[in-house]
Amino acid sequence: MKKPFFLLTILLLFSCSEGRPGKKEEFRIGIPSSHMSIFKGKELSPAADFNMIVLKPEERARNLEVLIFSTRSSAFDCVVVPAPTAPILEKWADPFPISWGEGIRSEILSQFVRNGSLYALPVTLDFPVILYREDVFREEGAGVPGNLGELRGILRKLSKKRPAGIVSTLPEEILFLSLLACDENAAPARFYDRSSVGLLDFFYEFDLRPLSAQDAALFFEKEEAVAAFVQLSEAGRLIAEMKNKRIFLKAGPLPSTEKAYSIFNGLCLMGYGLEKKEMNALRSFVGEPFQPDLIRAGCVPVLDRDYQIGPLGEAVASTTVIPLPFDWEECEVLKEAIRDVLVNGLSPEGSLRRAEGRRKNMKEQ
Repeated sequence: MKKPFFLLTILLLFSCSEGRPGKKEEFRIGIPSSHMSIFKGKELSPAADFNMIVLKPEERARNLEVLIFSTRSSAFDCVVVPAPTAPILEKWADPFPISWGEGIRSEILSQFVRNGSLYALPVTLDFPVILYREDVFREEGAGVPGNLGELRGILRKLSKKRPAGIVSTLPEEILFLSLLACDENAAPARFYDRSSVGLLDFFYEFDLRPLSAQDAALFFEKEEAVAAFVQLSEAGRLIAEMKNKRIFLKAGPLPSTEKAYSIFNGLCLMGYGLEKKEMNALRSFVGEPFQPDLIRAGCVPVLDRDYQIGPLGEAVASTTVIPLPFDWEECEVLKEAIRDVLVNGLSPEGSLRRAEGRRKNMKEQ
């Protein structure tokens, strides 16, 4: 009896051994619920199990993510975050090998390179674009608006005949800085100047407080809006949804004086404690089959390849993607200034002057 017992003991030891052949590495990844459908149920890698966990509460996502990373919470290994959040978490993140960036669009990759490695791994391509009623604009002899002044003129002209609003699903500061870059043909360096005051006046005239994508769809359906500023990832879904209701939308780059610029707002993967794991499996987020599968979920792959992305192609080809030009604390100041105008009716010039003063004080401290 001793020999069989000895063999059974050896078998049990092998079955519990971490290094046994074929064992999958396990990763717990926190994902905002609004993006869970993109990741859940995907066979990302034969070398790992990916346990996707909903991150809540979303309205305090930034605080939650900072808490998770700063305490190196054992509840997670990685978290999926929008690009503007990534720099906040950088100091706690474990880097990915720089070689993982091969094939990622260079203008995006460069935002996340520090000391020869990647502190965040970009996963999706996303940025602000404009959606507009192609049929309505064509009736007025207009295509995609050439600049913001032209867009304002078209909307005012249309409003004499019919409801002609424009709505937004974007965070105020992301849309504002993207449109400001389009107007100035460069990433903004300050909050207050001639262009920014005119832009904030545009925000006030058309009440560009952010709505959900569902609310934006309702505005189109009720024919109360003929255009919307949305995320690239929202555009494809809205185009398809509205087409089924005989409303034909077209996606284009943001109106610009010379060249369209937009703040990169795609999803990134970040992690900590990864030195204890075989993290090569995480590379599958920027590989096959996950990247091309993103197209079915309404997202655009971050890889610089000739993917067929249908109605989003023109907006992608015509837009230069740039990083957020200010840190998150400065952006909070800008957001407050925009909301003071939209919600409280304060003067655009006075609000931006105060915001610029606060920004300068923050930089000097």
